[in-house]
Amino acid sequence: MRDTVSFHNVWELFGKDGQPKDTTGCNAAAKTMLDQLAWRGTALREAREKHPYQS
Repeated sequence: MRDTVSFHNVWELFGKDGQPKDTTGCNAAAKTMLDQLAWRGTALREAREKHPYQS
């Protein structure tokens, strides 16, 4: 997958409690990555149904 969730300047982005100070960027990056993962999972499932892997 091309997208990742990464945190640059982590000390500035997270509070002492470990929670993000602003969740907007974190949530958007995570959603993009998880949407791609779900798409790929669906694509692989459909491909396996049409052409099962044979060893």
